[in-house]
Amino acid sequence: MSLPPVEIPLGAMRFNSDSQKLEYWNGTAWFQIHLYAPTFDGGSGRGMWAGGDFNNIIDRITISTQGNAVDHGDLSTNKSNTSATASRTRGLLMGGSNPQLSPDTFTNTMDFWSISSEGNASDFGDLTSKASYLAATGNQTRAVRLGGTGPSPRQNIMDFVEIASTGNAVDFGDAFNGGGGASNICNSVRAINCGNLYPTNGYNKLETFNIPTTGNGVFFGNLAQSNNWEQFSGGGNSIRGFFAGGYIYPSGNTNLIEFVNIASLGNSQEFGDLSSAKSMGDSGASNSTRIVFGGGIDPSGLNTMEYLNIATQGNVVDFGDLTQARFRRPGVVSNSHGGLG
Repeated sequence: MSLPPVEIPLGAMRFNSDSQKLEYWNGTAWFQIHLYAPTFDGGSGRGMWAGGDFNNIIDRITISTQGNAVDHGDLSTNKSNTSATASRTRGLLMGGSNPQLSPDTFTNTMDFWSISSEGNASDFGDLTSKASYLAATGNQTRAVRLGGTGPSPRQNIMDFVEIASTGNAVDFGDAFNGGGGASNICNSVRAINCGNLYPTNGYNKLETFNIPTTGNGVFFGNLAQSNNWEQFSGGGNSIRGFFAGGYIYPSGNTNLIEFVNIASLGNSQEFGDLSSAKSMGDSGASNSTRIVFGGGIDPSGLNTMEYLNIATQGNVVDFGDLTQARFRRPGVVSNSHGGLG
């Protein structure tokens, strides 16, 4: 197959009618996108909340079934203001801090645990720098950390690990906007982030990068809310990504839910509303049809969960309760999020 025109943007996608496969452009050639069927819980997926607000507890839900969370295990230590992602078999939590200590103790450590079996997390390795308020995303094989704050007020660092192994992270590239952001807004190739804590290019700027190919983040589009700091929740399936709630400077929390179509560069659109104005939830646990948001501040800590149907615009519906209040950005994962196909 001859090379396409040079003006095709990095990360562009197409359907190859000859091979009947979806492909993406990595800058020099077309590569096939491999899609996988989730294998746990009848394909519905598990969602987990880890740490947040001075604790080390991992909660678990089945995303397709409304109800309360149950205890799954413990992190290696108390962690807040962290972020996490997952493959189909393994959850991975990156960085964070312990606000109970004075001053905050930032960490570069990573924890991992089995999604299918109850038990405690184990040490995975270290990030290239200490960071909290970071973002994490990934596909079945690779996890990418983006930005964060720490000893320096804003980091534009991106690094990555291979999820199936253990070891220290290595350099991936530089973030377009720095800061932290919402996690797991991605398909198996493209990730989207909005780094809004001490941003380089503005509070409503979305950036994108390709998970399989190391490189820098580039501009994707704008959020509808121009002053939304990074304390919103995010997530989605392989087609749509969501940003929910957050802190609008200087007026306070918002309940607005916005979405983007991951395959196409552009601005977000309004989707619906959360049950109340809230922030600091970090992420949502999702499968192909549903995303569950849990925890946050409204203005006190929350243990409630609520969900939306990804294909149909509208407001959230009650899902159940976490085992305890979860805020100050717990790590949230699912083994059926958009990056897993």
